[in-house]
Formats: sequence, structure tokens, C-alpha cells
Amino acid sequence: MTDAAQRLSSALADRYRLERELGQGGMATVYLAEDLKHRRKVAVKVLRPELAAVIGADRFVHEIRTVAALQHPHILGLIDSGEVQGTAYYVMPFVEGESLRDRLAREKQLPVTDAVRVATEVAGALDYAHRHGVIHRDIKPENILLHDGSALVADFGIALAVSSAGGTRMTETGMSLGTPHYMSPEQAMGEREITARSDVYALGVVLYEMLTGDPPFTGSTAQAIVARVVTEEPRSITAQRRTVPAHVEDAALVALAKLPADRFATAAEFAAALAGEGTGLRRQTPPGVRAGADPRWRRAALALGGLLAIAVAVGGWSLWRGRPAVAPRIYRFEVFFPASEQFAEAPGRVVAMAPDGSGFVYVGVGPSSARRLYYRRFDRLTSVPLEGTEDGEEPFFSPDGEWVGFRTGSRTSKVRLAGGPAEPLAAIPSRFGAWLADGTLVFSSDDAEVIVRVPAGGGAPDTLAGSAGAEGYGFWSLSPVPGGRFLLVQVTSQRVSQVALLDMERRHLETLTEGQAPTYAPSGHIVFRRDDGLMALDFDARTGRVTGEARRVLAAEEGAETISDFGLSADGSLIVLGRDALRRSLVEVDRAGRVRPLTAALRGYDSPRYAPDGARLAVRERSGGAFNIVVHDLRRGTNAQLSLDQRLNYYPEWWPDGRRVFWVRNNDRQTGLWSKAADGSGGETMLYDPPQNQYEAAVTRDGRWLVVRQNDSVTGRDLWLVRLPDGTATPLLRSPASEHNPKLSPDGRYLAYVSNVSGRGEVYVRTFPDSGGTWVVSRGGGAEPAWSASGRELFYRVGDAIVAVPVETRPTFTVGRADTLFTGMFVPNANHTNFDVHPDGQRFVMVGMATGERRALVVLNWVAELARGAPGR
Repeated sequence: MTDAAQRLSSALADRYRLERELGQGGMATVYLAEDLKHRRKVAVKVLRPELAAVIGADRFVHEIRTVAALQHPHILGLIDSGEVQGTAYYVMPFVEGESLRDRLAREKQLPVTDAVRVATEVAGALDYAHRHGVIHRDIKPENILLHDGSALVADFGIALAVSSAGGTRMTETGMSLGTPHYMSPEQAMGEREITARSDVYALGVVLYEMLTGDPPFTGSTAQAIVARVVTEEPRSITAQRRTVPAHVEDAALVALAKLPADRFATAAEFAAALAGEGTGLRRQTPPGVRAGADPRWRRAALALGGLLAIAVAVGGWSLWRGRPAVAPRIYRFEVFFPASEQFAEAPGRVVAMAPDGSGFVYVGVGPSSARRLYYRRFDRLTSVPLEGTEDGEEPFFSPDGEWVGFRTGSRTSKVRLAGGPAEPLAAIPSRFGAWLADGTLVFSSDDAEVIVRVPAGGGAPDTLAGSAGAEGYGFWSLSPVPGGRFLLVQVTSQRVSQVALLDMERRHLETLTEGQAPTYAPSGHIVFRRDDGLMALDFDARTGRVTGEARRVLAAEEGAETISDFGLSADGSLIVLGRDALRRSLVEVDRAGRVRPLTAALRGYDSPRYAPDGARLAVRERSGGAFNIVVHDLRRGTNAQLSLDQRLNYYPEWWPDGRRVFWVRNNDRQTGLWSKAADGSGGETMLYDPPQNQYEAAVTRDGRWLVVRQNDSVTGRDLWLVRLPDGTATPLLRSPASEHNPKLSPDGRYLAYVSNVSGRGEVYVRTFPDSGGTWVVSRGGGAEPAWSASGRELFYRVGDAIVAVPVETRPTFTVGRADTLFTGMFVPNANHTNFDVHPDGQRFVMVGMATGERRALVVLNWVAELARGAPGR
């Protein structure tokens, strides 16, 4: 318990015994407490000190008494209130159950009957309060509690009490009340007089979210949300969910009317409309800016016009698509990714465009730094995680755009964009996949040595191509060509990736030119990637004939070192992801979050690891199309390159004595562990050459054992114990769940790792090497564990935050209370810890990210530009 909480506990000791903090909101901190007089659990809410200072604690207590008399079955009543130590508190019953927000986080969308019932019960509570002169002002899922099947509205009148007590001082200080997603237009615009119809609007938002899974207006910033609230109309509910009755949609859209006069006059009318008993219901104007919008809102939209650039571009594209006779126009815009939805970087494909160009699916890194697939529509400002795609990669669409195929380890599955669980797609271990127009599936095998075709209805695989013996081909990216005869393939051999064309009828493979990720463009081109941008070859899809030389058609964006991946839709729209390594730099951050750049010489590096002496860093450097392992001397500012093979070298780690560094190398189709002296002298040594792909590793203090993560075709990602030097491997953690990112404690007695056995990625610790006990360290998601040199703290990442947890290892392992140290724009890694702790335990080396880096370029109707032959940027 914090010092402030302890002081509060002492001040209230005669009435309430504080047990623990339940959470923090925009206005108050909530504690679970025992009412000593009545022997019952209560929730004590303490007003934020800065808020109390502005409005005056005594004034707040006076105002809140006006709402204490509210008594209704669906209102969580007020038990007590008062002033203590310069702030105000109020007490409400403690409700066993969950909030509506908790249920939405778990289920995303509610059954229609449940959503209507909750909205009707909340409407009854609002109608009662409104008739007693009280307006809630902050209706949202967090303030709706679910108890024994009924809805209870919490914090009734609290926002009103704050506003009434604060008067103009709230406006003068810049503080605001309410949550942008649920604010009515008049509330968002700062109207002084808020009526009951504002609560009706907020309840309409909540109903919309219960039915569709998202509020009607979303955005990456509060300003962006407000801009949409005051200028746009919500999308049709039934277009997103056909099972919603028309009268329920009508009721929700009337509640969401921009003008208060166009909404229901009372919450009771809203409830009646939900029951199909209302009169005068009318469907609202389809999505778009309504011609009769209030001019004040138009002025606000103009002030925020820059935030709506993407919507304007998409709107223009939609108009053009409806008029095929008009010359096609090309639109460029950028899609920005917040920290909770950013795209991951990987050697293979990480993005796929929907066939109709309406959006894209990408491999993303979520709030807990766990990798999964996300779906972003171009008419939305946020991405939606796809259920059952944890650890998924290599996405590809079905021809009708309803399904997305993806790979997890050596398993290929599919998932509906509309929602639902993932289902098996390939009956054989596979690595890369593609869906042909007739429903036939093509895959490369788990070792990437063979390409097979599988009938749409299932059946025996038909081998189309095999590796060319001594040439050692590996088949990576697969992309179908319309007509069903040809398949574009990335062929990797030795040090070169090439674009190849497979004639599936003749079973003939022809290499065309150097490049990666070949994709067919409907303008009659093969588009592929090279380090300096996108290239194109003229191509006849009917005959399979290639003419002319490859030409550059899109350059990497200025400041980005290369294009990391791209996607093309069947109608010719393009998305490009840039690997912005040059805009990244290594920085040191102290425990308070203060950032200090290390040196300009460390730009474009990642996977940093302090040497045991803290004076050197082992890092991964990108150089052209390769990754190298480099040791940087922090005192001298010099670099020593360790890796000699110009391929994919990554995930460096130090040997316990600080004399050597070891890392993972990907040679064509296989990965292995290599090591070298940290000063660059001598040659490289292979530590471990496994029969299957392996990735990150940790070494024991005596240097005799490795803990490595390997990918299994059945169980996915597992941890194995490898004995050196003979390479004998035995399973350490092998289960249907994903276990990865092993980190051994300094004393070698405990192993930290990440597992999704609970359904989401969490940090765990178990005894090592034998399993004498397992403990969960993170709560609510966690990734990228790292030990302090003392072994007394364990660090991990949650989204943009670095969290510290004190631990005791003797006589047994115990976990203390987690403390968020700092947050910031630092590059995460879904598979491996992308930061490190200095031996002094007081600073961290992080991969700094330039502001605005999380973005992708989208070009609508890009093939029109491609057909003209003009290179773009």
C-alpha cells in the first residue's frame, strides 16, 4: 500500500479498514474496504488530489449530497462521503461480479438479448435519475456493473458533483469530464448546459458497442475521436451484424443523433423503442457528414481537419469506384498504428491485402507484446485482433475474402474475418501457403523443400515442385496468378533470393530475377521486393511470358532503410510497410524514464545486450539485406563485427565470462547457434546444429547447457535443454501452449519464460533444471523478461511499459508487487527481449523509436500508376 493510501487508511480507521487498491479511474482511486460498523465490503473512492485541489474537497462533498438520495434497483447507491487530508472520498457498496467493460473485453460482442436487456435496465435508472434532476454525464461500460444478471449504474452524479463544485475552474485548468468515445457532440464541444439527452446519447454509444464490438467513433487520439463524433454518422449496425432486429438498430441510431432535439426526449422513450413499442422511429442518414449538421460542429471539424485526411481519401476513392467511366484516380495516405496495434517485423510475409481492397490483415504486436493477426479496415481507425491467431504469421486471404489463412509453427490454420475460432487448414506440416481461385490450396512443406497442392475438399497432396538437389532450393513466399496455371514463388538458395515462376500444369519451375515476395498485379506485372524498393516485370498471366527488364516502381520512403513487406489487392491497391531501422537508435533509460541517447554510431541496431562488465553492447545490425552481430565498446565508441556470413544473424547473447558472444544464424532453411570471441578475433564456432529450426537461447553459468526455443510441427514453440558440446537435446517445456523467450537467473536456479497457456502471453518462472515449482509473474499480460544482475528483480514489458517485480530466490521463490517504471516509444519484439538491464540495475538500454514511425503507406488504385510506368515514392 502506498504512503498516501496508508495515511488515508489511518484517517478512516474508525469506520473503514482499507484492504487493497482495486483500480484507478479518471477522477478517483478505488479501494476495497470493510465497513467496520456493518461488517460488509465496500468500495472507497478517493478523489484525485489534483482534482480535489481545483474544485475544493468541501464543495465536492456538499454537492454529492444532492445525489445521495437516489434509490433505484439499477443504481448503485451512495453510502457515505467526506473530506480527509485535503481530498474527498465517497463510499459505495462493493459489487461481486464484473463491469460491462470486463465482459466486453472477454466476449467483444454481447448476445442481442443481453445487450437490449442491459440497455433497458440502464435506461430505467437514467429515467429515474433524470426525473429527480440528476444527470449522470459519464455513462460508459466501466460505470455499468453486472451483478446477479442485472445492470447497476455506478458513480451516479459524481461527474455532476465535480462539475458543479469546480465551476469555471475546471475549464480554466484544462481538465475535462467524460470519456471521448461516449461524449455527446454538445458535451464534446464544451456546452455549459448538458441535458438528459446527453445521457441518452452515451447509452446509445454503449448499446452500439455491445452489438458491434466497438464504439461508433474511434480514433488514435481524443481529438480524432471528437472530430468524428461531431462530423460523422455511425455505420449501420445491421451491416455489421445481421442478427440485430431493425427496431433495435433504429433505436440506437435515434439515440445517436447529432442534435439533442433529434434524440429521444427521455430515457424511458429509448427503453420503449428497444422493446419495439416506440413511435416515430426513423433510420438516420447513412454514414457521412450530414448536410444539416450544426455549424458549430462544422467549425470544430475544420479546426481538426488534418486528422480527417485519411477519411477524405477513402471517401474520394469510394466515389470513384462507383463511377467506372471516370478516369481512375490514385490516392495516397498513411495508416498509423498505436502502440497496442503495431505491426511486427519478421523475415517472411507480415501483411496481406483483402481481395476487394477494403482493408488488410497483418502480423501485429499487441499490448502484452504478444504476436497475433490483426484486421484493419480502411473505414476504421483501429485494428481488430483475430481470435485464435496467437503466434500467427504468413497471412493470406481466401479468394472471396471471408477467410484468412496463417501459419503457427508448422501448422496452417484459417479464421473468418467476421469472427469465430481458428480451424485447421492443412493436414500436413507446412510453412507457406496460398489459396487459388478454385479453392485449391498450395503449400510449401515444413522444411520448405517441396511445394504441394491440396484439393479444396481435402485429399492426398500432389507434389508440384521439389528442391533441386545440390542447389538446395527453399520455397518461401507463394502467390497465385489468375487463371490457376501459374504460381509465383520466392526461391532461396545459398545467399540469394530469387523470383521464380512455377507452371503447375507442366510442373516446371523457372527462376526470373533476384528478389523477394513476388506478387501478381492486375496491371499485368510481377511485383517483388528488393532492398531499395519495389520492382516490376511485365508479365502475361495467360501465357506465363515475361518481357523486358525489371524496373523500380516504388522507392523506400525517405528515412526508411528498406521496404520490409507489401500487399496487393485483386483490384490493384497497395500497402507498404517500411523497416525504419535508420530512424531507430539505442538509448539508455533510467528507472524514472529519463532518456539519454548513447551515440549516433548506434543507429539502426536492435536486440541490445550489456556485457557482464557493462562497458560493451552486443547488438544486431542491419546491413543491406543481411543482419550482422556487432560488439560496440561504449567507452571507445568502436565496433567489432563478429558474424562473417552475410545472412540472417540475430538474437546475440553473452557467454557468462564476457569473453564470447553467441547468436542465432539462419542459413537458407535451417537455423543454428554460432559463437565467436567478443573482440572479433579468431573464427566462428558452431555451438548447436539442430535437426529442426531453433531460435533464442540462454546459457548456464558453467557454459555446459543451453536452453533453446525450437518450433515443433505438433506442439509449436517449445523449450529444450541442450548439452554442450555434443548437442544432445531433451524437452524442457513442451506442451500445446507456446513457450519461448528463456532467461536464466544469475544464480542459475530459475528460468523465466513467456507462455500463453492461460490464453494470453504471461511471464512465468520455474525452477531449473528440474521442475520443483512454477510461478506466474505478470498479471494481465507480459512479455520480454529480463533479470537484474543481482537476481533480486525481474523486468518485463507490457505494451509500452517496462515493469519491475521484486523477487526472492532463497529459501524459495517469491514474487513481490509489480511496479511500472516507465513507458515510452521503444521498439518491442514479440519473440525476444528487445532491451537489457545494466549490471547496476539502475538503467536500461532500449531501442528508441522515432515519433510517427508506426505507419504504413497505402496507395489506392496503385496499378493505374504502375501501368503508366512512372516510379513512385
